[in-house]
Amino acid sequence: QALPLDTAPRLPRLAVVLGNERTGLGPTVLAASHSRWTIPMQLQTDSLNVAVASGIFLYHFCSRPGRPTTR
Repeated sequence: QALPLDTAPRLPRLAVVLGNERTGLGPTVLAASHSRWTIPMQLQTDSLNVAVASGIFLYHFCSRPGRPTTR
């Protein structure tokens, strides 16, 4: 079961693996994964394209608390 992204710890080293909407990730990749995270969505949105999802994941894992996010 995937957990909400906002509960994912910001670790010093990690790999983010994204699958496509139709087939997702294969069983071998899922079996090798330590964690599964999902982006909670509202307003009956059922999916994001992989480019948008990767941007949200990268923002979560690369932003640091206390560091300004805009210049």
